[in-house]
This record gives sequence, C-alpha cells and structure tokens, in this order.
Amino acid sequence: MNNLQSNSLGSLPNRGNLRIAQPTVVEPVIYRSNQSIITSYGATPSVSTIEIASSQSTLSSYLHKSGISSLNDIPSCHIHQVFEINDTLPSGSENRFTIKTHDNESIFLASEGSTPRDRLLCGSSRSFMMHLMDKQYQEALTMKRDFGCRLFCLPMRMQSLEVWLNPGILLGVVQEKFSIKDRLIVIESERGQELYKVRISLGHSICMPKEYHFRIMTADEQQQSGTITRQWNTDISSYTINIYFADTGMDPKIKSLFLGLGFLLEYLYFQGRSCC
Repeated sequence: MNNLQSNSLGSLPNRGNLRIAQPTVVEPVIYRSNQSIITSYGATPSVSTIEIASSQSTLSSYLHKSGISSLNDIPSCHIHQVFEINDTLPSGSENRFTIKTHDNESIFLASEGSTPRDRLLCGSSRSFMMHLMDKQYQEALTMKRDFGCRLFCLPMRMQSLEVWLNPGILLGVVQEKFSIKDRLIVIESERGQELYKVRISLGHSICMPKEYHFRIMTADEQQQSGTITRQWNTDISSYTINIYFADTGMDPKIKSLFLGLGFLLEYLYFQGRSCC
C-alpha cells in the first residue's frame, strides 16, 4: 500500500486550478419497486428530538471529521466530475471528481490514476486506481479496478472493483457475476460474503438511458438498502451520480462500498459512451 499512497500524492490536482460547480441540494429518496418516486425519511420529529439534534449539530461543528468518518450520519452523497481543458485531448486525462453530502459539503476529492495507453486503447473499460482524499489531504479510500470486458456474456473478464481503507485494509469488492437473463453486480465483504445485489435488465445493459436509478438490494433481495441515480443537474449543467442510503446510521464502511459501486457504474455505463 505504500505504492498506493505515493501514487495518490502524485496524482492529487492543484486545488487552485479546479472549478467545482455547486450542486442542487436534494432531499434523499429511496426508489421502491411499486412506485416511481419515493418516500422521504421518517415522520416529523418531536420537539425533544429537535432539541437533541440541535445540540449534536452544535457539537459536530467543532469536530473535524476525517477519513470515512465523513460518511457518518449522512443520508446521501453525490459524485460530481470535474472537467478540465485537456479532457479534449485524444487520450483524454485522468478523471477528477468531488464527493459532496446532501447539504453541499465537500468531503472527498477523487483522483484517478491510469496510463495514457489504457485511456486511449481501453477507454472507460480501463483499469485504474482511484484515490479519495479527505479535507485534511489524507488518503481515506483507494479503489482499484481491473480491466473488464463490456460483453457481460463473456465470464472470463467480469467487472471488478476493490475498495481499500488506508492503510492497506480491504473493505470489500464490487464485482459482476455471470447471469444470462440480466446483469448482476454484487457487493462482497473482504471475506467474499455477498452483502448486496444490483440487478440491471438486459435491455438497459445494452442501451442505458441517460438518467437511470439502480436499486441496491440485500443479498436475499428481500429489502432495499439504497439507491444510486444518475440525474441531470440544471445548476451545473452536468450529470451527477447520487447515492442514497436507506439508513443514515449505516456503517461508514458499507457506505464506502456503495460509493465504490457508484464509481463502477459511472465508468461502466456513462463514461465515454453514448447513452440512449
């Protein structure tokens, strides 16, 4: 992992050159199978609950969260790509992203590490290292993606992305599993235990709409644990990947795996390809 850390420091862009647009503040939602738009969180809190929340908010303003602790108690996070002038070059450039919370607070800066050869020849199927830096400029997460074939009928090169917590702790793997009737992406623990599943219809796997929502189900597919959407943001004139958690108190390690799933879906369906 020492090599990972050294790569991350070298690939971190100069903040002074970044132009990060401000997103629209959106309420967290959860997509259900029996309805198109979803419910908001919980019922109206009581007066006593509001007083406790206010006290916690005042306390948290004096505490600086770092690493994946930034994911504690947030209902959603949003991935915004940062575009640069040299993105128009033939081989493109290494992608940069900002990850923000529902209230527009930036918590991570994501920096891709890949070679010009891979970007030119493999396109969005390329292998890469994604380094997520927190507000203290420390690497919080590292995501490693291997080259994966887009033809999901070929099981020898399935999609795979590892999520690592620094220093050198594997949190889990997001990987594709062979399926004939649809596309199945599974989130596994570091020990290979299936935790969550995302199923994508065969038609949408071949021709993905520009705006889409992915339902994150438990391993037995009986309960929905989150939603990932790709939506157009009018404020910044760009698409964003939005990750909504069914439980705000979810373990930040699990939220980190959902974040890895969001990045894999972004590259798999929306990077460098035309959507329907």
